[in-house]
Amino acid sequence: MSLESTAPPTEPAREGSGSGRALDVGRNVLIADAALALIGELGYDHVSMDAIAARAGVSKATIYRRWESKGQLVGYAFTCRQVGGPELPDTGSLREDLLSWLLGLVAHVRGTDLDLLTGVLTAMRSDPELAGIIRGQMIANKRRVTRELITRAIARGQLEEDVDPTAFDEIVAGILLSRLMITGEPVDEPFVTHLVDDILLPILHHSANRNPG
Repeated sequence: MSLESTAPPTEPAREGSGSGRALDVGRNVLIADAALALIGELGYDHVSMDAIAARAGVSKATIYRRWESKGQLVGYAFTCRQVGGPELPDTGSLREDLLSWLLGLVAHVRGTDLDLLTGVLTAMRSDPELAGIIRGQMIANKRRVTRELITRAIARGQLEEDVDPTAFDEIVAGILLSRLMITGEPVDEPFVTHLVDDILLPILHHSANRNPG
């Protein structure tokens, strides 16, 4: 799966001291794809910058003009790929928005190669720089999604204004990652419907009452 031309969440360095000239985006994508492909094949710890350069057909200096470390490069590549997730639906119903978004999210995660996802998440334990980059991007993206879904629902009168999304965020991530990467239990339409109707909507509707603030 290629990164294609998805805009990165954080741009790599610019070429030349003080030149202000952006590096070739096409080459950024080529290098990032090479890094992710190698990690999927060998694991993060066994991939070197030399190997990435060879796979991408560029010099190591070309890579270091863009990223100072392997953690920065892989963080950039991985978060670029995650940015290509499903668009948030706007059906007029919070329930239908959640169903559509979650089904699209599951399909996207499966399409990004679960072996790669597992490898990167494992590598975060040994590479603090990589962990910081990916956690920051994941948290920002999660908050953006939740804020947009909840803001729409409040505007429609479907949620109270003081709803607390904290538990919602944690449960969505925890359940999906557990089923997709650990237990292998199905994450199909019946399960997603159960997740929305029996867990997520009740949490959103009652979170204000549980929030001591």
